[in-house]
Formats: sequence, C-alpha cells, structure tokens
Amino acid sequence: MRLPSGQAVARAMGVVPLTDAEIVIGKFTGDTADTVGPITQFDAAFAGNCPLWTYILAETVETTMTVATTQGDQAINTRQLGEVGGRIVAETMVGLLLTDSSSYLAQDPRWTPDAALMRNGKFGLAELIAAALND
Repeated sequence: MRLPSGQAVARAMGVVPLTDAEIVIGKFTGDTADTVGPITQFDAAFAGNCPLWTYILAETVETTMTVATTQGDQAINTRQLGEVGGRIVAETMVGLLLTDSSSYLAQDPRWTPDAALMRNGKFGLAELIAAALND
C-alpha cells in the first residue's frame, strides 16, 4: 500500500516511536498466553519498520473509564488510542468537518454550544451527537 511505517509516522509527528520490543503481536485480552511476541519475531524485515495499522494497535493502552448506563455508572475496561492513532483519527475528523459544506464548522465557524446542550458544563462528542439527533 506504500504507507509509511508506524515508526516513520511517529517520528514525523514528533513522537518517540515504540521500540520493536514494545510492538507486541497477540490478542487484546490482557492474558500473556494470548501474546505471540514482538513484531521482529515474525520477520527481521519488521525491525524499525512496523506496518502503520499494527503500530496503531500496538500503541493502544488499556484504561478504565466510567460510563453512565440505565443501571447507573459502570466502570469498564477499554482500549484507548495512543498518540499516533489518536492524532490520525482526530485529524481525519477535523478534515472532514472542514471540507463538508454542511458541517457546523462550514455553516457557522464561530459556533459555540449554549448551556442547554451541555451536560455538567461539558460539551463533548456524546453531547454533539445528542444535539445532532435532536435537530
């Protein structure tokens, strides 16, 4: 596909790239038995040259977050994108908003949410989706 390696993208973003030993291949179960090993175990060609998608998965971190549910707040374990993957997703979303003539950025670039759209003084992605669905 001629995409740059994950390490090359990290360096281009000014991020210290993961080492080959940190790029572990396996399932995201948290069980070490589901881990195969570092990427270089598969082929020496991957040394310092990890495919971008594999790199993005390798840099994710497990985190616990609280989610509001109908049964009250629940703590869940989830994966969170790292610096490279998170930035690629965020810049893609911003790029789409900037180039979509019907997006709120194109329609009213100085728009800010009013208090009725906020939840606990916060306006994030969940509140944006709720506002869009109510429109």
